[in-house]
Amino acid sequence: MVVFTFVVCAEPYKFEAIDTLLNLANAVLRRDHTILGIFFYGSGVYNVKSNINISSSMRNLPKRLEEFIRNNKLIMVYPENMNTRSQDLEDTYHDAGQFYWVNAKRFLEKPILYSDDAMPVILPRYLVQDIDTIEDWKRAEFMYAALKKEKIL
Repeated sequence: MVVFTFVVCAEPYKFEAIDTLLNLANAVLRRDHTILGIFFYGSGVYNVKSNINISSSMRNLPKRLEEFIRNNKLIMVYPENMNTRSQDLEDTYHDAGQFYWVNAKRFLEKPILYSDDAMPVILPRYLVQDIDTIEDWKRAEFMYAALKKEKIL
């Protein structure tokens, strides 16, 4: 059995992220694996807002997530934070996958990226854009142009 944890960073209007999450999570559970948690980070938190405005042409992703969680009896990892605003929580970070520095010999012997001596490089949010869609790419281009204009890059 394998334990999975999912991180959702994309807002609900990017259907691919939530569709992929739900399809993969269903496949994981069908194979009798475990889901430790589904973490919503950044814009991803909007996926669980029940009062989000859904047009008639859009799938109701918050409702689909709610049904998936209820049907599979998933529980909150940190229920004590249920009513806490995200800006009041301690900062958390996730792997952005930009780069890894490793000792080549040690990595070839034991190919793991995280170890006791792993250190993060924390990137400021204004320099980061996850690119999953054409829209994300366009946003990255706008960010790059703005940073170049301000002589930050």
